[in-house]
Amino acid sequence: MPIITKLLWLLLFYPLIVSAYEKEKVTEEINAEVQQLSPKYTADKDYRVLENPEEDDATASQIVVAEVFWYGCPHCYTLEAIVSLWKTTLPKTVKFIRVPAFFGSGSPAWKIHAQLYYTLQSMGLIDKVHYGVFEEIQNQRRNLDNTSEMAAFLKKRFKVDKGKFLKNYKSLTVSHQLLKAFKRTRKYGITGVPALVIGGRYIVEPSLAGSLDNMTEIADYLVAKIQSERDKKSMLRDRAVDK
Repeated sequence: MPIITKLLWLLLFYPLIVSAYEKEKVTEEINAEVQQLSPKYTADKDYRVLENPEEDDATASQIVVAEVFWYGCPHCYTLEAIVSLWKTTLPKTVKFIRVPAFFGSGSPAWKIHAQLYYTLQSMGLIDKVHYGVFEEIQNQRRNLDNTSEMAAFLKKRFKVDKGKFLKNYKSLTVSHQLLKAFKRTRKYGITGVPALVIGGRYIVEPSLAGSLDNMTEIADYLVAKIQSERDKKSMLRDRAVDK
């Protein structure tokens, strides 16, 4: 091949060759770092991988961690104490949310408690009242499965106005949030609680995690895993822009 032809060939194709090489190199770095995070946690052994991942309520810089729960679940009550402390240690890139599990018309108590949660959220009372609802149901053995009982409890313990509570309980805002909770529960493929959903991709449940304490440890690993993958992809994009 004549020298001029070789030079032209290099000028035309060398950038593509280098770009492909760098992309492969970065991919290898991603895989290597992810494996080094904690190889003891593996899919289908310690956590589940969602078939159709979707990152709800996330931005490009956020990882959403969702706690899926039911007020009537004793394990959820125990986990809530763990999660309340754990969520304060999460990186700023993590957005923590709660999702009250709701499986549709076949689970009336779950629907009522999900509606209660979103009512409290719409009134700005979650931080003040959320754990108290757990205590009332789990420790005092009160079902809180009708509006009269809920309103009386909230009035007595937290001085919540009954009229305002009932108005919010029946609001369109709460109905919309309830529908979202139903769709999320179905999308996650969750049949029991508690559960932690990481980045809309991974599900951590007691049955695989082995214990409630292990759930947050595995969740930390998965948050770091997603963040590492995002950082490497961002670096790859930056390299491409520089060229």
